[in-house]
Amino acid sequence: MSITCSQARNGINCSVRLGENQVLGMGTFSFDGITVEDLDATTFGDTWKRHCNGLKDGGTVSFSGFYVPYDTTGQDLLRTALDNSTEITNLRFYIDLTSYWEPNYSNANAASYILITAAPVTADKGQLMTCEFQGRVSGNLVLVSQ
Repeated sequence: MSITCSQARNGINCSVRLGENQVLGMGTFSFDGITVEDLDATTFGDTWKRHCNGLKDGGTVSFSGFYVPYDTTGQDLLRTALDNSTEITNLRFYIDLTSYWEPNYSNANAASYILITAAPVTADKGQLMTCEFQGRVSGNLVLVSQ
């Protein structure tokens, strides 16, 4: 089965938001997804290794773009979250105008969040200033489609 252009997503409609506020200047985002520990369950006498799944890890997120020093509802709040080790539950990665990935904070047993772990800013005399945000997912991200 082939995919048509209307089924695929174009990056031009993507954005990064804190709640309803767009994080200004962003042009890329990525997340590496869930990984699961591989536990060795081999016992004496086995002739083949045996494995079972351990704990799941929500992975990391990163997003980058142009440094916008006056973005008080986006970039500044993310840097403040880094400084204060704030658990962010409303960071959204839009894949089109209405659908987005966000922490699964509605899960009462294991509410998810993102911790910002780094926020470097880069300046080069011949380029526009850039910034990047890196975060650690605690729990998992869910796709919300509206």
